[in-house]
Amino acid sequence: MADLIISQGTPVVGFYTICNTFHLVVRVSEVVKKRAPETFIFYGGPHATLTSKKCMETFNFLDLICLGESERSILPLMREIFGKRDFDVVPGIVYRNNGTIKENPCAALLSDDELTKYTQYRLGNVAEFKKMRVTMEGGRGCPFECSFCSTSRFWKRKFRVKPADVLVKEMDKYFELYGQTDFAIQHDMFTANRKHITSFCNYLIEKGSPYVWRCSSRTDVLDKDLIDLMKKAGCLEIYTGIETGSDRMQRITHKNLKLENAVETIRWITEAGIKSIVSFIYGYPDETVDDFYQTLSMIRKIYLIGSIDIQLHKFFPLPATEECDKVIGRAYFDADTVDLSIFNRNVCSEKTLDLIKANKELFLQFYDFKSEVRTDFPYIEAMIMFLSSLEGSFPLTLREIIGRCDLLAFYRHNEEMFGGIFNSYRSTQSVMKLRGEFIKILGKIAHEQVERGISFLYDFEKTVMEFKRSSDREPVMLDMEFDISQYIKSKCFVWENTRVLLSIDNETMDIKIKKIPSWIVFKN
Repeated sequence: MADLIISQGTPVVGFYTICNTFHLVVRVSEVVKKRAPETFIFYGGPHATLTSKKCMETFNFLDLICLGESERSILPLMREIFGKRDFDVVPGIVYRNNGTIKENPCAALLSDDELTKYTQYRLGNVAEFKKMRVTMEGGRGCPFECSFCSTSRFWKRKFRVKPADVLVKEMDKYFELYGQTDFAIQHDMFTANRKHITSFCNYLIEKGSPYVWRCSSRTDVLDKDLIDLMKKAGCLEIYTGIETGSDRMQRITHKNLKLENAVETIRWITEAGIKSIVSFIYGYPDETVDDFYQTLSMIRKIYLIGSIDIQLHKFFPLPATEECDKVIGRAYFDADTVDLSIFNRNVCSEKTLDLIKANKELFLQFYDFKSEVRTDFPYIEAMIMFLSSLEGSFPLTLREIIGRCDLLAFYRHNEEMFGGIFNSYRSTQSVMKLRGEFIKILGKIAHEQVERGISFLYDFEKTVMEFKRSSDREPVMLDMEFDISQYIKSKCFVWENTRVLLSIDNETMDIKIKKIPSWIVFKN
């Protein structure tokens, strides 16, 4: 990577930094400096911003750091790099001056209107893919102050959104240039300003636009009317972070959601036909096993609503956050317990591991600490991974299993199996590669159940999955011991011999299930 960067012949290289790739940024930039010593190297982004002085003290190959939002810094910085290098006049940077590390105050953040000047329309070769999803900036910042999140500190809790008409005009431009109609709106809290999101939705509706879009939100800024409006305006997906099912932990982390209302909001999203992605975190410094039981209970409630993508993330400390301060003194590095979502072993050489071990304060996101929950539930992420990866193909089977026991009991009964999944994932780091094994495991669980209905549901859904994947589109006839059509409608088993016909809609690719008289047969 360093050789590729050097081959461009540029005298200045800037790296954007986030926690999960910061170790790679450091390693690559170090090699760039070693092989091309005259290259001016600077960092920007949240991780370098929140650890700026420590970075400058630690990495002598690093020339400078841009703090926070840097649009007002970048041109003055370039003038000085290619001029007298009098960095005292550049706002929002940390740099060395005669052996002393200095920090210049940041310039004012951009206004809502000024954000419209920084839209990137050049998509390059990816624009050839008409089915792609365009990520566009909806605004910046978050007005809330969760104790585990660095967003509010990086953006100084200043919440901004691009005006509704500007956002739609940007969509129009992507459509005009590339024919793109699918958008992911990048903003930590796109729906926080009700007046703005209402204006945006109405603008799209009145325009009769062909666009579909996705966004992030909190559950407590949504209600049924707004959700219905968002659906009408083309919203396909809403990502929400509930993060804990414990009222006590909601207060400790300053998330401060009313949990009973959060579940209702997720139900409204699903009933509106919008895909709901819900995030939870476990293993906080102050979390007790009882707190986590409540989180598992809430996950189960949401799971049983149906068609919801649930994520469970292991807590790791981010710099300059309240939760980080609680664990820095007792954190230790163990490569076997690092959260795999931020730690790719395939690119972590011994030198990289030594870098992480030698600089705890800069790489605390890769460190672990002891807690009751983290010790008692070593494979809990594997359970949620297992459920989430199969939910699309085996929703009926999974809901019957989870509906008859709580998630804690399900985990304890299958803990050894989840341990195997966890270790397999560590080896492959690919859920897709493991999905075939997941299906076999679910079949084993389903056929071990005393209630025969669960095994029949599994066999039915496995047949449907294989039929949908088959290149042969000819209808398939199934003889069943219960009325599957009635079960899908009422979730009740009606035990009578039933014959059904599976076919596929060639336009929508949806499976159609039709109950037919038992005397009908098909001949090859």
